[in-house]
Amino acid sequence: MGKIDVFLDTNVIEIQNKKLFKFEFNGIYYKLRNFITYNNYNNFKIIIPQIVLDEMYKHYIEEYESIQKKLENLNDSYSAIKADMIKIGYDVNITKNRYANIDEYKKYIKQNFDKYILEENKYFEIIPYPSQDKFYNIIERAIQKKRPFFFGGNNDKKFSDAGFKDVVLLESIKEKMEEDYADYIIVTNDNILNGLNWNEEIDDRKGKSTNAKSDIDIIEFICNEYELKDMSEYYEFSKEEYFKEKIKNVLDLSIAETLDIELEEYDDQNIIKIKCRLENNKNIDVILDETKEFICIMDENDEIIYQW
Repeated sequence: MGKIDVFLDTNVIEIQNKKLFKFEFNGIYYKLRNFITYNNYNNFKIIIPQIVLDEMYKHYIEEYESIQKKLENLNDSYSAIKADMIKIGYDVNITKNRYANIDEYKKYIKQNFDKYILEENKYFEIIPYPSQDKFYNIIERAIQKKRPFFFGGNNDKKFSDAGFKDVVLLESIKEKMEEDYADYIIVTNDNILNGLNWNEEIDDRKGKSTNAKSDIDIIEFICNEYELKDMSEYYEFSKEEYFKEKIKNVLDLSIAETLDIELEEYDDQNIIKIKCRLENNKNIDVILDETKEFICIMDENDEIIYQW
């Protein structure tokens, strides 16, 4: 299995009911990130087009402005309610502890945005907008009303130039695939993008698009498509205090690092082998069943040193 580029659309990684004071991706992104990292599937690469990041940032600003307008319309009513509450002995106060207006908010969320991207970008690649010569393709699609451009109505899209963002996303992906010899997976919940003939759009590459309504969907898709196993939940389990305490209580030694996770078949059942390095630099294998029940601990020579 060679390289696989996994492209993520805005509607896949954006938190729907987000806290506007904290920029971050949603659980689908983290599930995919951990799937790649914890399973050491380093041939997979998460790719996020710049237009996706810009759109997400814009949504934060738009939502803030919308809420701010609602609050301004409530000012008169709020003042009257506040006066009544003070009369009956309530302490009423609203403290704006991060930003007082839209300009301060833009500055705040931009810093939050930049900090988050800087911390996370070791896990994904950002690809730029299409190069200038690719914009002819965008214009041609608009003139021909070729999807993702279309004329007429589709849910809330009612204009002949609807789909411009989708076409920019499409051209960004196509340009990346021209230089990257890899398979591709395009993860989007946009029905128009999912309905494209991607084998026609991207020549000489193997790939397809899929949706992801939950963090499980994309992992199941990848595992089924490439016949892979996802061991990330066991890696995460090995990081929990419960797991660490369980080992320390029987060996009187702490786990320094989780090295690897393996799935093996033993006596007609699957077992999970969690390879760990102890604080004394010796390696052990902690054996679990698939439900995370502890079975035994083995040393580097595959000898059982403790059994539950």
